[in-house]
Amino acid sequence: MVSEQEARTLTIQYQQLQQQLQAVMMQKENTKMQEMEIDAALKELAKSKDDVYKSTGLLLIKAEPEKIKTELGERKNMLEVRLKSLEKQEDTVKKKISELYAKLTQGVAQ
Repeated sequence: MVSEQEARTLTIQYQQLQQQLQAVMMQKENTKMQEMEIDAALKELAKSKDDVYKSTGLLLIKAEPEKIKTELGERKNMLEVRLKSLEKQEDTVKKKISELYAKLTQGVAQ
């Protein structure tokens, strides 16, 4: 049987893990959105026959399409690595939540 103090501590840990999971999921969603934006930019770049411009701060600067493709490709690769890392974090936090939930329900049931 879990003492009242232990149950309170486990509940707080459970809530913190829930918040951590929510934060990781938001970061994951943001990363996916950035990846989709890059895919759309690469698609438009492939279609474009006109000059290409790159946003730098408040300025638009004419750029070489191949250089832009390379930069976008590198950014996409970085986002893919970040996404894999976030997925691992998400799995780890979910596992911890499950373990903590089992501990809580088992302690309360006794």
